[in-house]
Amino acid sequence: MRETLAALGAGIAIAAVVSCGGAKMTSAPATVGGGVPVMEKRDPRIVELDHKITDEMAKLGTERPPLPTMSMCPTPPCNDAVQTIAPKHTEDPTCKPAASGTCTEMCTLSDSICDSAGKICNIATELPGDAWAAEKCSNGNASCEAAHKKCCGCAL
Repeated sequence: MRETLAALGAGIAIAAVVSCGGAKMTSAPATVGGGVPVMEKRDPRIVELDHKITDEMAKLGTERPPLPTMSMCPTPPCNDAVQTIAPKHTEDPTCKPAASGTCTEMCTLSDSICDSAGKICNIATELPGDAWAAEKCSNGNASCEAAHKKCCGCAL
């Protein structure tokens, strides 16, 4: 009888660990080089702005440029990786989109993408030594440039 109760108790304990452990799982940590885990504290403001850029690039029908394969900031401080963001289309004298609803919408999205990229880069300057933030700035800037070109080249 004791053995049966002990086995039943062990079974319940295992079931509890398995069911509760699965609920607490989060995404796997990022890895670098030979698969060494990197635990980074990701600034939620950058994460939110980065998602916004991704959503707006999708609305433009444009893929986001890929993140660089190598760190843009191999040695801290990473502030040197922060880049200048493209100007809004209304501030660029060479930008001449067609006067249509489609182009106006495209340029509004472009300006929003560039605004978000600028905010990411400003936050990255507050986080010296944060390679992830510097890379998000770089990727945001590349997305801004792609969106800006799409706006300025709009002829629809």
